[in-house]
Amino acid sequence: MFPGSTLDIFPTVLAAAGVTAKHPIEPLDGIDLLPLFDGRISRRARPMPFWDLVPKHGPKGRKIEEVGLQPGHAVWFDWPFKLHRNAVTDRAYRGSDDLPAALLYNIETDPKETKDLAAQEPERVKRMTAELDTGKESVQRSIAGHDYRR
Repeated sequence: MFPGSTLDIFPTVLAAAGVTAKHPIEPLDGIDLLPLFDGRISRRARPMPFWDLVPKHGPKGRKIEEVGLQPGHAVWFDWPFKLHRNAVTDRAYRGSDDLPAALLYNIETDPKETKDLAAQEPERVKRMTAELDTGKESVQRSIAGHDYRR
């Protein structure tokens, strides 16, 4: 299995069109998926982030950099492991509404995410959480306009 996301559309379309951007966007979160389509790769080179930002535009019209971002559900998907932070509360967890700070699943062996491995893999959770936090900091810089040319 090879996970992909909408983050990959832009770099894949550029590569398919044979276009090189004069002023490439950095950081570019997605990857070119063309090597997957023609069998040159079988594994994703970089993890995929997902983060539900709350509030998306800041309360009462305030700029996001003035208020910061509230913790929302975040995922770091580094095949085959998927780490959830601030998981959505409507998701049942062993019959309880109390969700732990981190949930870790091996998607290859548990695609329905039924067996939380976080307690068994504390070092992996620590590493993936640090990588996710770095990714979230990058998102905050981008939202504030610090990553892109004007």
